[in-house]
Amino acid sequence: MLTDPHSIVVDTLGRLQRALVGKDVDAAVECFVPDGALFGSGVGEDAHGRAELVRAFALVVDRGLSPQWDLDDSYVRLQEGSIWFVADATVAVDVLGRRTRRRRFKMSGSLRGGGGYYRFELFNGLNPILSAGLHLVG
Repeated sequence: MLTDPHSIVVDTLGRLQRALVGKDVDAAVECFVPDGALFGSGVGEDAHGRAELVRAFALVVDRGLSPQWDLDDSYVRLQEGSIWFVADATVAVDVLGRRTRRRRFKMSGSLRGGGGYYRFELFNGLNPILSAGLHLVG
């Protein structure tokens, strides 16, 4: 059982990454609480709740996008049943099997859970995918 907040964030991001690389939309959505939300930086680049998360992750999978995140530095706080984090990450996105340039990116989010198993309540980590060619609106 994971107890270190940084390790819990890394584990949760790893589950999401494996789901997207494996083109498993249901597993990606299961990384979020039922009322979870995903945000990009632009207007309309967000998904709230299960139905919108399914649609957003289906777009990622259907367009052949696979994100790869490595956390470099993180600021993580744990309170009973809740973790929030801000992290500097190195990110690359495979687009139809071709790797994009790795770049630095700041991501953030909050997680809910317990017993070492947490899911995203809020995740702001979509920007590298958006810049690789995924747009949730329009």
